[in-house]
Amino acid sequence: MKRLGMVVAALAATILTGGWVLALDAGPPGMVRGVVELTSIGALTFSPGGTLFMGDSYGGAVYAVELEEERSAAPVAGVSELNERVASLLGTSREQIRVHDLAVSPVSRAVYLSVSRGDPTDDLRLRTRPVAGATPHLIRLSSDGELEEVDLNDVHHARAELHDVRPAETDRRGWDRRAWNVLDMSFVDDVLYVSGISNEEWSSKLRRLPYPFVGEARSNALRIFHTAHGRYETYAPARVFVPYEHDGEIRVFAGFSCTPLVDFSIEEMNESERVEGRTIAELGPGNHVLDMIQVRHDGDTHFLLANHLHPFMRLALSDFDGAQALTQPTTRAGIERSAFEPDGIIRLANDRDEQVVMLQERGEDRLDLRVVEVADLLD
Repeated sequence: MKRLGMVVAALAATILTGGWVLALDAGPPGMVRGVVELTSIGALTFSPGGTLFMGDSYGGAVYAVELEEERSAAPVAGVSELNERVASLLGTSREQIRVHDLAVSPVSRAVYLSVSRGDPTDDLRLRTRPVAGATPHLIRLSSDGELEEVDLNDVHHARAELHDVRPAETDRRGWDRRAWNVLDMSFVDDVLYVSGISNEEWSSKLRRLPYPFVGEARSNALRIFHTAHGRYETYAPARVFVPYEHDGEIRVFAGFSCTPLVDFSIEEMNESERVEGRTIAELGPGNHVLDMIQVRHDGDTHFLLANHLHPFMRLALSDFDGAQALTQPTTRAGIERSAFEPDGIIRLANDRDEQVVMLQERGEDRLDLRVVEVADLLD
């Protein structure tokens, strides 16, 4: 009887078809079911099919997770004092959390938030960057306004290890450079783009990971002319970036600290591991681009930029053509950009090209979620 029970259990777990053994709970290709062992959490992005990608800077990896959501057409609404609600959900105070990033599911239209929870003496003031030693959480905000923590203990997932990341070290300002291993991510044509730093001489890096994580990854070391510094640099990472298509070519538009905006060609990246971008704008020293998204309105493509010091602004893709590369020291120059409301924006997400979902700081201790129609925002 014991042996019969084992056979029945085995048959229940597998289906034998034409010589193949198929697990009933095998999940998507390249994935396993179990615990996602995050060391930290930061950048988030989705594939068009609803796979969520999470950056783990301190773990030197990125994860792909299947969320098994139900399809919905209902968008989320704005939420006041989001940080207070997240803190309450996690049973702590808002001083002990930092919301790093947000992404909107293309399936459910729910908003997902990456959150660190730690002691307020940790450097939780550093916007958007993961925090060493803090507990990582993934939070979901549904269209009905409910907040819940996503259980990552039993999900289909895949892990891609980044083999050339920075080890534990601090720079001259005392910042842990491991927090820069994964800074931003975007998914295009079955490839996950990941910006950050590496342990190489040209440390600024853009990685391209085919998904599922079974193919060969490619990476490029980046060089830019940093106009505010008046020199070429290879160590400053792209804090944010957006892949975009123009005239049938895939390109990457990236924002660096202090604050050059640089355009890269994927064609050139395919030809050489080391590439130099074209600096087409300089926003001014002392600033960081906190986030960037691409939106379309009235047939035109725009890039929206949230900044650390400078106002919320937009740039038009139509101004990229013919833009001269900036190769001389300057503090503000390049293609036209226009500042507009609202202020205090630190993170952005595009919801089906219909809405822009934003994290907005209101003072030092309040964080709101704002949802604005693209047409209303640009008009």
